[in-house]
Amino acid sequence: MVYLQIFLIGAWVAFACLLGCLMRLFFWGTDLNYYVSKWIWRGMMGLLHVRVRVENFEGIPRSPCVLVANHQSALDLGVFGKMIPHRTLVIAKRELRWVPFLGWALWMGGNVFIHRKRRTKALAGMEVALKKLKESQTRIWIFPEGTRRRSRDVRLLPFKKGAFHLAIDAQVPIVPIVAESFEHIVDWRLKRAFHSGVIRIRVLDPVATSGLGAADVATLAETVRQKMLHALDEFSNQG
Repeated sequence: MVYLQIFLIGAWVAFACLLGCLMRLFFWGTDLNYYVSKWIWRGMMGLLHVRVRVENFEGIPRSPCVLVANHQSALDLGVFGKMIPHRTLVIAKRELRWVPFLGWALWMGGNVFIHRKRRTKALAGMEVALKKLKESQTRIWIFPEGTRRRSRDVRLLPFKKGAFHLAIDAQVPIVPIVAESFEHIVDWRLKRAFHSGVIRIRVLDPVATSGLGAADVATLAETVRQKMLHALDEFSNQG
């Protein structure tokens, strides 16, 4: 059963991405990222019989900002898809550009691809993101851990600094977004099965960057990380 669900989820994601690309071809002004993320959320979570509950969505500013979220698995596509707002671009690893359907949708949506293994190219990618943030009045979505966590014992990996350099350079706020652990929905090492349930997401209060400079990046990153860890602790305590 679980493999059938995985196949159906993959097929739905491909369909949603292809449909979004076709819409973009005929209606160039379409907010591709917004619509594709909503379609993926509805299909993926519907197939898994999982509901996503978002707390404090109104805490996301209407003005440009940098959204940072914890990264757990491929399910992030569906879970966070419910609450990605209009005019939001994603910073994604370069390898995703070559993934059929998903990579096409990311590229046509104007998202920014980062070469994580070559610093000069990574910095160039962040410059592109900074330009979009300033000139397009958009939001930028980043997973600051850089990769999904591999151990259940690690709640949040150390943060890479790119998101915080970006927010300070643009003088826009950082908005932390935290999804609770998905372990009650899926645990591959035990039963290799999906379970129905509810996944909670919490939008934390924006963290201002006005007046901060390059010397404040490390402190800002750690401040945001601690806020996100605190939210994860609250989720765990609430059960």
